[in-house]
Amino acid sequence: MKKKKHLTTLVCLIVGMLVLTSAVYANYDSASGYSNYKDALKYLAFNTNNVTIEGSIVLSLDGEELLNQGVAAKYENGENKNSIYSYAETNGEKTYQQYVYDNGKEYVNYDPETNSYYSWEYDSSYSSGAENLMGVDMNDSTERKAIRFAELLADTLVGDLKNNVVLVSQQDGVREYAINLSQSQIPEVVNAGLSFLFTASNAAYAGYEDQGVPSSAPCYVSYEDYYETFQVWCASNLGEESLTEEDMEALMRGEHDDQDRLGELMYEMDDHYETVLTELGDEGILHVAGDGSYTLYATEEEYDIAMGYTSENYFNSTDVMLLMGDDPYISDAVCKVTLDEEGRLIANYIEATLTGVDENGQAHSATLKINAVISDYGTTVADVFDAEGKIEGR
Repeated sequence: MKKKKHLTTLVCLIVGMLVLTSAVYANYDSASGYSNYKDALKYLAFNTNNVTIEGSIVLSLDGEELLNQGVAAKYENGENKNSIYSYAETNGEKTYQQYVYDNGKEYVNYDPETNSYYSWEYDSSYSSGAENLMGVDMNDSTERKAIRFAELLADTLVGDLKNNVVLVSQQDGVREYAINLSQSQIPEVVNAGLSFLFTASNAAYAGYEDQGVPSSAPCYVSYEDYYETFQVWCASNLGEESLTEEDMEALMRGEHDDQDRLGELMYEMDDHYETVLTELGDEGILHVAGDGSYTLYATEEEYDIAMGYTSENYFNSTDVMLLMGDDPYISDAVCKVTLDEEGRLIANYIEATLTGVDENGQAHSATLKINAVISDYGTTVADVFDAEGKIEGR
């Protein structure tokens, strides 16, 4: 769905903003504190494969919550054995939930809303075997150099701000630090990067205005059920009634006996509907039903009404980005970091407010809150899927 792509773009931009400035938050009351924080982050990312991580992201616009997403993950053996629960909330109600289980041999995806699941077995020898959460091979010189480059970049961005962090508490070896930053303390390179990203993104939509089309005019193909449509497409082109559930799972894993031919068919189907959209004027949303039929919606509003979307269960991230204008800036930020007695990261809270002005001169602010709790280093046991009472099927 295109809306998910827009949402991902917005969140990535703002998270990217925080990544650029997070180095600023990672300073303590001494130069060694900064090094300790870097070491804690590196240990979590590149030296840990057994840990529990719970986190959430909340995005608000002008004081109104727009997005609330979270995850609770248990990594017993990194990518080879884990269980992950993810969700999205709107107005205090969960609009999306998913459980994923991986025991190193079988992958299970469970949807609690439909009480259904699908699973498949795989050859674990195809996994990278990296002994860390990021899947990075620390024995590879190229990857080590990339990490070193990122580390030096963070050092450069931090500069003289290392002295701005306050030690909030220290008890039984657990240290908590906090920092509050005002607009004037944010490195200029960060706001310059934001200005570039938002200008480029907004220009992509503003380009439609030259054609007499509203800046938010959509132009993409949406599938009601991609794999159902593909089954129908294959039936028409291969002379088969339909692909089986096993066929579809093998195709998704890249292990189907006729993988190349099916891949070509998938490309041909996508190209077909893109061509249909072009022939219909290359404007609007072409929504393809499971049986292969389609409907063209001229605007996002028409599409949203037809799909049953309302402002109660989603927000249009394109509109949000346009509201922030081309030159948004971080007006304030706060970060709290907690390290345990062994110097490992056990909590991190980041809050930053982005302020911008829309084309009508109206000011707006978007606040992003990220909260993470890390625990059970070396003692995490992943949850095991229980199929009893659940429906098997994709």
